Amino acid sequence: SISTILELNQDKSYVLRYSYEGKSEDQFIKEGEWDVQKNTLTLEGLDYQYKINPDYLIQLDLAGNEIKGDIAEKYQLSRVK
Repeated sequence: SISTILELNQDKSYVLRYSYEGKSEDQFIKEGEWDVQKNTLTLEGLDYQYKINPDYLIQLDLAGNEIKGDIAEKYQLSRVK
């Protein structure tokens, strides 16, 4: 599975870190600016967006729709304070 950590900063910058659990200790890091419009989080440099819920984010597919079915919860990022 893929471990994902998204850090949103008050200056509208973000750091997104991916790592493949159990396969590699390498981290893939993406940085840029973020924006929110109509309850949707957009990260500069990414093709997909996130829908904002109070306690988690839902990654949307490339058409902007929620991912459904058995794998849907794998596309949620929980809030960490």
